[in-house]
Amino acid sequence: MERTSRKPARLNLPHPNQNPTSPAGSGKPQAVQVPGHGLKLRLWDHGGPGIPALVLHGHLDTGRSFDALAEHCKPHLRCLCLDARGHGESDWASADAAYHTLDHLKDLAAVLRHLAGTPLAPELLIGHSLGGVLALMAAATMPDSCRGLVLMDSLGAVAEEAEKQVERLALVLQSLERPKAPFRTAADAAAAVDRVRKNNPGLSHAGAWRMVRYALRPTQDGRVAFAFDPRLRGPVPVRYPTEAWCSMLAALNIPVLVLSAEFGFLQRLPDASLRLKAIRELEHQQISRAHHHFHVDYPNETAQPIVDWVNAISADSSKDIPNR
Repeated sequence: MERTSRKPARLNLPHPNQNPTSPAGSGKPQAVQVPGHGLKLRLWDHGGPGIPALVLHGHLDTGRSFDALAEHCKPHLRCLCLDARGHGESDWASADAAYHTLDHLKDLAAVLRHLAGTPLAPELLIGHSLGGVLALMAAATMPDSCRGLVLMDSLGAVAEEAEKQVERLALVLQSLERPKAPFRTAADAAAAVDRVRKNNPGLSHAGAWRMVRYALRPTQDGRVAFAFDPRLRGPVPVRYPTEAWCSMLAALNIPVLVLSAEFGFLQRLPDASLRLKAIRELEHQQISRAHHHFHVDYPNETAQPIVDWVNAISADSSKDIPNR
């Protein structure tokens, strides 16, 4: 039985500035070191008997922002949340390396190879924002890397015409001549939360705290700094056209769950409908009143459709996702 949904189902949630319906995450994950492409990465294993799911965060976020969501996915999923290079507790790239999408994808491929054949080998890839871009690229180009894909407010990156790539590459080369300034420190965690909310309209206080809680480091002058490499600022060296993203989505031969937000990225993506149509086996749910970072604003309500979808496709013997 093929599960296909072209019109998104809507999930009605309380206003994000009301009290969240879930705690900040009661379980403490185990820190695991895994090899990336030429550096070491931090993987946060939430344990449990569920299906292993590798969870990938977005730009300027960390794997720990999924703590609450991971707890709500138990016992169905065992979430393995990765800190990308230059983020959180993962290594920063060396001076001769970079933070382009391909660099992150090489890291992901290395992690998947490392976990293959172990109890942590992921059956699912779950990605938010940039993490969704990487999960999509891995699932499309490494067909044996997972048995199911969850894209959270992501269907690939913004598309751009071929004629604009010359100018884009020139900007990348020019940026190499200028050192990147460190991210501004904050007086304390409360000030950091306020800044993140200012930069992300619609993000609740509870959601911002989930994002910054494990992304801050004390400084010698008593302030706090974000655990991000300044070189993460970019610019992006290459942007693919719509046709490339549709080809990647069409190459997926596994069930795909897309979770979008009413006020999220996909609502501003001009070619979103074309990309959705390219997916062979699609379940699409739109979360009403939610913004881009709904995984931290509504972790319980985000986890539930993921768990329901996993249970549904697992019940289909032709697309069974075995519990290891």
